[in-house]
Amino acid sequence: MAFAELDYCIDIECKDYVGPRLRKEELGVLKYRRGNMPKDITKGKTIMARIMQEIYDVIGEILKGEKNILIHHALPRMYSPDIIVRLTQNSEPLSLLYGNFPPECVLTPPSNEAWACFVAIPASSTGYKTRHLVEISKMKLRQLEKIGYRVAVCPFYEFPRSFVMKRKYIQEKLYCLKNSCESITCGNKTFL
Repeated sequence: MAFAELDYCIDIECKDYVGPRLRKEELGVLKYRRGNMPKDITKGKTIMARIMQEIYDVIGEILKGEKNILIHHALPRMYSPDIIVRLTQNSEPLSLLYGNFPPECVLTPPSNEAWACFVAIPASSTGYKTRHLVEISKMKLRQLEKIGYRVAVCPFYEFPRSFVMKRKYIQEKLYCLKNSCESITCGNKTFL
């Protein structure tokens, strides 16, 4: 399992590495390590699954539809799925384009589009009695940025309880992501 995780890290962080690599069959072992998608869980949703579902629903409401939102494992070796949001306009729904994307592949945003990734951070991803991220969470955020995502971190302790505050919280994060894309990476794109 550790070798498969390392192979994915090499693929993202060491592009010029030319040494031996694992075969696809060997990387397939990681698919058994992933957590469930929030929509796959019918009863007894965990707190994080509920938070992810709420983030998804609020983003869908803000963007007036779910065609630019997808819950998926952007990095296949990570346990928790992410909420992927396309920030640029496109007529093709993400779920049609990437709903059946191979689970062992890294989901990299197209270079001509701006994508964001909302990462829900559970208590297990922070240090004991602190709000500092553990190293694997820091690595996940770094690698998401490296492959082209604008990352919005949603820690469990920061997520509001009331619907009005949730909407404001997520709207502020979307606004920051859209503006950072416009000024840093994406040039003159049409944003949602």
